[in-house]
Amino acid sequence: EPDIDPFEYKDEPPLLKYSSIINIGSASSTIPDRTGSIYAATKAGIDMLTKNLACEWAKDRIRVNCVSPWYIGTDLALQVLKNEKFKAEVLGRTPMRRIGEVREVAATVCFLAMPAAGYITGQVLSVDGGYTINGLH
Repeated sequence: EPDIDPFEYKDEPPLLKYSSIINIGSASSTIPDRTGSIYAATKAGIDMLTKNLACEWAKDRIRVNCVSPWYIGTDLALQVLKNEKFKAEVLGRTPMRRIGEVREVAATVCFLAMPAAGYITGQVLSVDGGYTINGLH
C-alpha cells in the first residue's frame, strides 16, 4: 500500500509539485438573470476558459478550477439587495433561503488550492445555496 497523504506533499515544496489557478465566475454564467448579457457572457467565457486551460495545462501539473458564486454579502451585493422586493425574489429562487457569506466563497477557493484537491481540475464549483439546480421547485 503506497504511503500517500492527500493533504501534504512529501519530498518537494508544494509549488514544485503542482500549481493551482482558481478563477472567479458567477451563477449568471449558468442561469439567465438580470445582470445583463455582457456580464453573463463574460462569466460563461470564464467557465469555458477554466475547462480548456485545465486540459491544456494538466501535463504541466497546473490545475485550473473556477468558483462560481450567487449573491454573496459583499458591499456591492448588499446595495442591490436593499431593494426588498428584489431580495425576496433572490431568496425565493435560492433553496437555502439566504445570501452567501464571503467566508464561504473564500473557504471554497482555499480548498481548491490545497493538496487535498490535487485531483480536481477543470471544475466550475457553484457556491450558490442551490440556485443553479433549483429549476421550478
